[in-house]
Amino acid sequence: MLLHSFCFRLYILRDKLVQVVITSPRITLLICVCLYGPTVFMMYMFYVSFEYTPPELMRSLHFEEYPTTWHSTVLDYHFVIALSYVVILSPAAMVMIFFVQNKLIGEINKMNSGAREHHSNVAKVFTFQMLLPLGVSLASGAWLSEVSELWWNEKPERLIMTLSSFFALCSPLINLTFLPPYRRIFGKGAKS
Repeated sequence: MLLHSFCFRLYILRDKLVQVVITSPRITLLICVCLYGPTVFMMYMFYVSFEYTPPELMRSLHFEEYPTTWHSTVLDYHFVIALSYVVILSPAAMVMIFFVQNKLIGEINKMNSGAREHHSNVAKVFTFQMLLPLGVSLASGAWLSEVSELWWNEKPERLIMTLSSFFALCSPLINLTFLPPYRRIFGKGAKS
């Protein structure tokens, strides 16, 4: 999604599109399927690999009252495909984002001062939002440390959701902080 945001902004600036034509619903649906399709497939593969937790493990963890699932092996092909998506595609997208970001900054530097400030603020928001996947990466690290039994207790289990949620909550705050229209609205609301 971040890569698409950078590419779309670069497309607008490179082609000097002053009036962007709104795409048809069919094209919009196709773009959404292309952007969300791989993630939906990865989530499907991940959840298909779940199994019910064995009763003896439930007793040892004192989870008898809770419905839980687990991955009995990390070598199941469903799990390997899902993990490959995170390990291979996400870093590849981040590398492409860095190249597109450099081209975008180059295009912004060629602009006159009025438009440059606006597009610079949007590029700054995208740049800070590049840090958002860091939360999922840290949560994945906590999860992998527990699965591999390097750090096996309650803390990594709680860190998974905490880290994922904390960084996701930062996205609107980034927009409020760096985009002047949002900042002005937020400032007016605070005064009244």
